[in-house]
Amino acid sequence: MPEAVLAFGFLLVGVGVMLGLYLVISAETSNPTVLDREAAEREAKVRGGHAEETDPDRPDR
Repeated sequence: MPEAVLAFGFLLVGVGVMLGLYLVISAETSNPTVLDREAAEREAKVRGGHAEETDPDRPDR
């Protein structure tokens, strides 16, 4: 009997963790920001994206 209670407890914890992860991911992706291409490129550059290929200040050149 104690083994069944322990197994049921592990089952509940596992289902709880899966449900929690699902809710967190669902909340994160429920309202995405929609941008046009130019605005998305500007936002990516602000966040540290790659600069233009002709940028002389690019560190890997």
